[in-house]
Amino acid sequence: MSDVMWAHLWPFINMAGLGLFTSLAVTGFMVLAGLGDTPNARSNHERVTPTSGGVGLVAAYGISALALALMHSFLLPYFPANFPQILSLVFAMGLLGLCDDIFHLSAKLKFGIMVILSGAGAYSVGFPLAFPLEGGSVAIPSIIGFLGATLWVFAVVNAVNFMDGANGLITNMLVIASFVLAVIGLSSGSVLSVFLCGVLIVGFLGFLPYNQRRKAAIFLGDTGSLLAGFVFALASLSLANISVGGGLLFLGPLLILPLLADVLLTLASRAKRKQNLLTAHRDHIYQRLIKRGVSHLQVTWIYSILGLVFANISIFAVQSGRIASPVFFAINIAVVSALYVIASRLLPRTS
Repeated sequence: MSDVMWAHLWPFINMAGLGLFTSLAVTGFMVLAGLGDTPNARSNHERVTPTSGGVGLVAAYGISALALALMHSFLLPYFPANFPQILSLVFAMGLLGLCDDIFHLSAKLKFGIMVILSGAGAYSVGFPLAFPLEGGSVAIPSIIGFLGATLWVFAVVNAVNFMDGANGLITNMLVIASFVLAVIGLSSGSVLSVFLCGVLIVGFLGFLPYNQRRKAAIFLGDTGSLLAGFVFALASLSLANISVGGGLLFLGPLLILPLLADVLLTLASRAKRKQNLLTAHRDHIYQRLIKRGVSHLQVTWIYSILGLVFANISIFAVQSGRIASPVFFAINIAVVSALYVIASRLLPRTS
């Protein structure tokens, strides 16, 4: 199947071009429309800024899907039979984010819908039935695989949402991680991963000129951050499911390990101090760096460099076969956790 994708690379380039142009145009329009974000306790900005940048991302998926159906329909047989349902769930997650941006949904309602969409996404893309080990794998019950996949999708969606607070930070990291997933998907024959990650990349590239600057003209908002996290989680699940014995199961977590560590260890720290995990805060490392006087763009480049480091680690792991090693994955978790602890002790806490 990878040979088919290489032979028909032009349709993918065509869809990417349309997605990029659409994202640029729609995001520019949303800057003028001005659906605003009033700064609050969790914000790292001081002026009202439009938060509808994610609409451009939604539009990129819409135009790419339309081009696929009308111009390149000969590729559709290579997509999963339930591709329309998967795409509908992507739009549903974006709609949830848009409703939250406009109506400020309660945390319980928002998380409840996210759990439902995460479970539906995991079921639609498929969930792992084997856990990779050194030189083999062990079968896992379907219910465990489904619940684990649902938790993965839910965790990634929230991690991306929580870390979307510095201009260009989350977009840069996901562009890097998605590029690796797309390349591996291209070589592995996962058309779904290539499409999901490819459109995410060009959608972000259309958004970045308005956002990655000293004073952003627009933010992703929940529309963009929820959709982006959902797409990345589904694309990595798709790759894990087509690999023998779940050999690529650790690829997605490894690519965004700095983000996951910042979110999960910060929440663990707040839980230890008996603080409400649902209230706004500025305890993430990137927020504490900004509070310390580091600029948004400097923080973004710090995390982008970490993203590049783990992209290279991931590529090395795939090429060497170590991607299927729980020990290799655990070592990387230990290293990132140690870096978090060091950074946490050097930076003042803000809440």
